[in-house]
Amino acid sequence: MTPTKPGNNRRRSPRYDFQTEGKYSVFANQALVQSGSARTLNVSAGGLLLALDRPVPASCKLVVNLQWPNVYHDAVRVRLIASGQVVRVDGTRAALRIFSHRFHIAELRSKPARTAVSRTVAALLPPRPAA
Repeated sequence: MTPTKPGNNRRRSPRYDFQTEGKYSVFANQALVQSGSARTLNVSAGGLLLALDRPVPASCKLVVNLQWPNVYHDAVRVRLIASGQVVRVDGTRAALRIFSHRFHIAELRSKPARTAVSRTVAALLPPRPAA
């Protein structure tokens, strides 16, 4: 990922061109009012620029659940769940200021996936002293 060219940029964190897909949900008074599909256009430490399947209201609370690039040789599925407030809307594009986020790691059910993760983690650890 490389930072987006600054131009007339007043943001605190650099933006990175990054595209992945997922789902979004819009909430009002803690009730789900809209949901659909989303695609990121760029990301930064504080926010996301999203392309949505339909417009959302400005200032709404939004939760997005995105696929994240696979780690451990495609053996683990990681998802980013972020929530925040829509600060700008342009048609079906929405800028989300992130208030909280977490990564969700899918459970490893298959033995080959567990083995691949174990090997990758073992390669990252320092060698064990001889017994």
